[in-house]
Amino acid sequence: MQTVITQYKDLTRWDIKNYLWLFRSSFSVEPLGNYIYEHSEKEKIGDQADKEFPILGVTNKIGVYLNEYVKSEKINQPYKKVKGGELTYNPYRVNVGSVGIVQDEYDNFYISPAYVVFGTKEGLLNEYIYLVLSSSWFNPYLRAATSGSVRQNLTFDLLSELNVPIPPLAIQKKIVEQWHKAKRQAEEIKNKLKEKDETISDFIYAELGMRKKRYKKADGAFVISFRDFERWGFGFNDYVRQGLLNSKSNFETIPLHAIITNFQYGTSSKANEIKGCPVLRMNNIVNGELDITDLKFIELGDKDFQSLKLKKGDLLFNRTNSKELVGKTAVFNQEGDFVFASYLIRVEIDDTKADVNYVNILFNSPIIRNQIDAISRQIIGQANVNTEELGSFKIPLPPLPKQKEIAEKVEKMRAEIQEMKNTADETLEQAKNKIGAMLKV
Repeated sequence: MQTVITQYKDLTRWDIKNYLWLFRSSFSVEPLGNYIYEHSEKEKIGDQADKEFPILGVTNKIGVYLNEYVKSEKINQPYKKVKGGELTYNPYRVNVGSVGIVQDEYDNFYISPAYVVFGTKEGLLNEYIYLVLSSSWFNPYLRAATSGSVRQNLTFDLLSELNVPIPPLAIQKKIVEQWHKAKRQAEEIKNKLKEKDETISDFIYAELGMRKKRYKKADGAFVISFRDFERWGFGFNDYVRQGLLNSKSNFETIPLHAIITNFQYGTSSKANEIKGCPVLRMNNIVNGELDITDLKFIELGDKDFQSLKLKKGDLLFNRTNSKELVGKTAVFNQEGDFVFASYLIRVEIDDTKADVNYVNILFNSPIIRNQIDAISRQIIGQANVNTEELGSFKIPLPPLPKQKEIAEKVEKMRAEIQEMKNTADETLEQAKNKIGAMLKV
């Protein structure tokens, strides 16, 4: 049995777990509250009519990211406006590493009032404390700090009580420099991933007998034949001009609605952190696959639950997002009961005509991506694709056995890419562990 002795003057919480993870370091160990301040100001953005606001989120995989654009009339509570360089986290998920630094490009964006936002004072680098809070060696202490709460809520007050190693700024800078070196190494691996992604795209085009083109910015005016004129919009017609929407193939080309048996929009009911059924949202679709490491939940009546319950083989389409991310898709293949949120569309594919995995591959290739970009390219802020537009996208449709063959080969190529991605993630995790060793914790 471990014996833990603490002085009465240091006894801030009546919780034994809080004292089982106490740091020893060759550097000063101090309450984090000495070096941070809370950004708690909120703004009533819901009062501003006919506006859309960029809302951020945080995950343990990518840190801070642009989650969605929300119209003012749908915002019924004040939101926090963040500053570049500040740190933020979900107080209910920080114990699984959901913490990040707000990038400068997200300066003056908004985040849920439920999130904790804070900045650093003189003597503490924001990247250094991010590395501490997000590292696996610090995580047991982080979990212990929230052990007295049923929902493990790390409030700003509890964060301020955390004792952390505070080395001199020169040491902090050295630690951050080593982290940047590891990030560069991981980035080199990710650049190779992009090359691998290109080989998948090239493979698909070759298998379908198609010619790949790249977008070139138009100089000056251009002319489109009236017979090719389908939409009012510079972006769309520029894509037509360049032949980027030409889906000529060795196989029949059809509109998507010919193989779709049903569309369904998801629920707009408010999600929460713990109660009800897990609900898939736009951020759960990553690189053509589902990522369920960051889930929210929703309470529904039985009728709504049965209507929205996902089935294996459902294709989820992200209908609303930034113009770069709208149109993301993934095939639902999870065990258990899940429903889906309003910014997603459930697309049911006729499996006698098309293989859903093949269709998903096309959505993540230039074949459909160009069509999505063409209708959303000129939009500022949030882009939208409705079911009519979705059904009009054209795809080459080989015989079903050929579709399955292509899908299986692409899956093997993606597995190789995932191995490389795991190597990049391990490089970063090892760097964080080395930081713990440097601090002698």
